[in-house]
Amino acid sequence: MRFSVDGADWLPPEVRSKLREQNPNRINKKGEFVVQSDALRTQAGNLEGCLNIIYECIVKAAYVPKGPSEEKLQRIQELKEEQLEKKVFHKTVRSSKKQFRKGGDW
Repeated sequence: MRFSVDGADWLPPEVRSKLREQNPNRINKKGEFVVQSDALRTQAGNLEGCLNIIYECIVKAAYVPKGPSEEKLQRIQELKEEQLEKKVFHKTVRSSKKQFRKGGDW
């Protein structure tokens, strides 16, 4: 079974490009998405298998991952602030240690 990726106006351009990117071995020189199945003994069963494969590839290409939740973003911000405070604290400790070494009338 084959269908033209360029002629599929029902697919958004982003999904078409992602489909090409994710399945380069399934697209021929004419720009057709080629799928074949010999899993079942009947032609109708194999046709249904091909449609399932095409459906899964399109769903995978159309998937847009969700961003982090508000709670997660807030937790990330808190961790960054804690890290910054620790960094500044350790920096002042190292600085005071070096200052202590410098000044001395023995």
